[in-house]
Amino acid sequence: MKSDLHPEFLTNEEGERISVVLPIEEFNELLEDLEDLAVIAERRDEETISHQDLLRLLDNDEKYGEYLSDSRRQLSGGSHDLRDDACRRNYPCASS
Repeated sequence: MKSDLHPEFLTNEEGERISVVLPIEEFNELLEDLEDLAVIAERRDEETISHQDLLRLLDNDEKYGEYLSDSRRQLSGGSHDLRDDACRRNYPCASS
């Protein structure tokens, strides 16, 4: 969440704040954050699996198994977002 908000407050005749105006980009970022939090709350009680179990499931999937093997060979330490690489290679991914 962006902590660098630039609100403008509208006040009534008594000087009480009655409305807030935000730049549209900041407003849209807040809406996205709110939507993300709603999804997290909805999925709070869902069963989870470990990252290793997910990789094992994907290894057994024909579509992803070859991709993961290739990606593991390419990794040479440091961070690498497999989802971004999957999107570039036209594999289905979470961000598409």
